Amino acid sequence: MGKRNDTDMKTKKASKRPKTTSRLPAIVAARPGALFQDVAGLIIAAKEHAAVAVNAELSMLYWNVGNRINKEVLGDKRAEYGKRSSKDWRPC
Repeated sequence: MGKRNDTDMKTKKASKRPKTTSRLPAIVAARPGALFQDVAGLIIAAKEHAAVAVNAELSMLYWNVGNRINKEVLGDKRAEYGKRSSKDWRPC
């Protein structure tokens, strides 16, 4: 390997192409900024879907916990406070 001179360095710098959108798929090149928006939309949709799934699973968990307590502790009977109906309540 020989020494590089200034001419070689200038040529190398000049030959480097700046990054352009031409290497990206045509749909992205046609809509600058759209890639970010599309990816952000995918992330938001996935988060919303995950939140719905988590809420459904937590609801089932809490129901199953309550059902287990009802069977094991209360013997499948209503608790004392649950015996009164709304007709028995007096307005304040």
